[in-house]
This record gives sequence, C-alpha cells and structure tokens, in this order.
Amino acid sequence: MNAFIKKVKAKDEMDVMNAMNEMDAYITVEAAIIIPLCLIITMLVLTMTFYLHDRIMIRNILYSGASQLEIYDEDEYEYASENFLQQLSDYANNKTLFAKNISVAMKENDGKNYLSIGYEFGTAVNYFMDGNVTMTTLINRMNPPKFVRICNAVREAFD
Repeated sequence: MNAFIKKVKAKDEMDVMNAMNEMDAYITVEAAIIIPLCLIITMLVLTMTFYLHDRIMIRNILYSGASQLEIYDEDEYEYASENFLQQLSDYANNKTLFAKNISVAMKENDGKNYLSIGYEFGTAVNYFMDGNVTMTTLINRMNPPKFVRICNAVREAFD
C-alpha cells in the first residue's frame, strides 16, 4: 500500500512540476513579446511629446519675436534686429529640449519682412520625417501715428 501511495504522490509531483514548467515557458514567451512592445510604444509617445514641446516653444518664440520687431522704427530697425535675433536664438536654445542648431534670421521678400527660425530635431523623428524644420511668419511693421489716427477716427465715429 505504501508503494502505491508513493507512486501516486510521485506522479502528482511530476504533474505539478510539468505544469510549472509549462507556465514558466508561457510567461517567458509572453514577456518576450509584450515588454518590448510596451517599451517601444512608451518611447514613441515620449519622443512625440518632446517634439511637440519643442515645436510649440519655437512657434511661441517666433510669434513673440515678430511682435517685438513690429514696433521698431526704420532708423533703429537694423541695429535692434541684429541684437534681438541673437537674443531669440539664445532663448530658444535654453527653452527647447531636443532641438539643435537653432538659427534665427530675417528675410525680405516682395518688400515684406519675415522672421524665420530653423532647427534640427535629431532623434527617432528622423526615421519618420525630415528632422530639419523651418517656421516663418510675417513681420507687420506698425505705423503708430497712422494707427492712432485710425483709432481716433473710429472713436469719433462711435461718439
């Protein structure tokens, strides 16, 4: 009787061991597929988040810089623009995470001035699209006396 119990017990232990070995192999295969997939998705989400952060920061710097350049008069425009462009470039380099080689320039086309910021975003984004990005906006030169006359005329029309 004891021999029979020992055989049954040994058989149960073998079944348990086989079940554990099968479970371990299943978990290993599952982990080998799911964990790298989760890591890849997480890295893609983080990379796109950093890309969008840098794009938003540079667009904000572009628009605020253009609005600052709008108020300069003709005689102080050249001097102020050179110094100001360097300040914009330094500020952009400090505020972005992964944007590299940031260059700020003013361009003239058809008598209109444009502010342009170019940068390179060099990580995994280069695999999906070109890493070189350029943003440009128009600098609308203000004419304060003309603007004041228009505002006064509008005010008088409504009074």
